[in-house]
Amino acid sequence: MSRSPRTLLRQSFLLGCILLAVPSFVSAGSLVNGDFSAGLSGWTVTGDSVSVVGGEAVIQESSVLPEATLYQDFTISAGAKTLSFVLVRVGEEDGFPPAGFGVSLLDVGTGLSLVPTVDAFTDSFYTRDLTTGTAEGLAATGVTVSPSAGALPLTITVDISGLEGKDARILFRVFGGGSTSDASATIDDVRVGGANAVPEPGTLSLALMALTVLAGARRLALRSRPS
Repeated sequence: MSRSPRTLLRQSFLLGCILLAVPSFVSAGSLVNGDFSAGLSGWTVTGDSVSVVGGEAVIQESSVLPEATLYQDFTISAGAKTLSFVLVRVGEEDGFPPAGFGVSLLDVGTGLSLVPTVDAFTDSFYTRDLTTGTAEGLAATGVTVSPSAGALPLTITVDISGLEGKDARILFRVFGGGSTSDASATIDDVRVGGANAVPEPGTLSLALMALTVLAGARRLALRSRPS
């Protein structure tokens, strides 16, 4: 049975709506709420000294625990090239033992670092003393800091190319143990970066098919229109 141009147009419209509902681009990573706009949703903390203030996560030295931590588990997706965050500001103190800040990217299963570390004594790819007068932190191989090592705010970026499919944990910690609890690190804009998103082959083929159907239906409708 032949279909009227109106029926073809209606079916093509429905097909187009379905295609619009299908994700058309490959995501570079599944990390969520990296800008803390939803508070600490998606994140896990230890202790009671981690909070979100003005859309930024503040990790304060704990007065009762050896360290305060903020972390999130996620899967590194295909196309992911970098993981970055902004170290907005730090709070320093003169206590002993000295307080510090560290950030690690760990394998969820083994707890081992997925990237080079600052040295053999830490699993962090970036560390910074939180003692008065500290000029800058230490970065591992494959980590870049900008605009300059001694500047704040500071964007810290680690190379994660080749880690696709890994179940990872991004872990921020402030550790101390002195008589005061003034040490802190404020972070924001935790994100996974990758190559430019490209249409998935299957979705692209469907889109071209829909366009072809729509064009054919339009031609039929024009031919059947009374002159």
